[in-house]
Amino acid sequence: MAGSAPAAIAFIGFGEVGQTFSRGLLANGAHGIRAYDLLFDSAAGRRLEDVAQQIGVGRGASPAEACAEADFIFSAVTADRAEAVAAEAAAWLKPGQIFVDVNSAAPSTKQRAAKAVEASGADYVEAAVMAPVLKPGLKVSILAGGPKASAAADILNGLGMNLAPVSETFGRASAMKLC
Repeated sequence: MAGSAPAAIAFIGFGEVGQTFSRGLLANGAHGIRAYDLLFDSAAGRRLEDVAQQIGVGRGASPAEACAEADFIFSAVTADRAEAVAAEAAAWLKPGQIFVDVNSAAPSTKQRAAKAVEASGADYVEAAVMAPVLKPGLKVSILAGGPKASAAADILNGLGMNLAPVSETFGRASAMKLC
């Protein structure tokens, strides 16, 4: 994320959140977005690949490939896979990358995911999405937590997102969402 170069963005999971956020980010000046989804490798995944191509999102053959050059990596998978995806990503994440966990998961899950990601040298931002994303799109309210939440918000809000840093402690944003 050197200088004024735009942030490179990738998605692990290209369902409703990945597609909606990609459309909004691209409309606000992002480019070169890449994605990986488990379904890309299945017969049902052809539809997702077509959507990615129509939106202008590149497809990675693996999560590591899709995210190799990304500054921001959005984990947008099912809640039951959130922690496992963070642990798997720790094997290939690099220092300087920011893993933004937008999955709806318990505070304790977010804390364990953060520990796995940070062990790789990358940074973790807990992101609690406060409403369904379809209607508000990229402007959906997101509570952000972790030491890099403010820095991530500065860059991502400049691309049209609506991240509100609420704590430097992992788990608090998700706990606030539950309340």
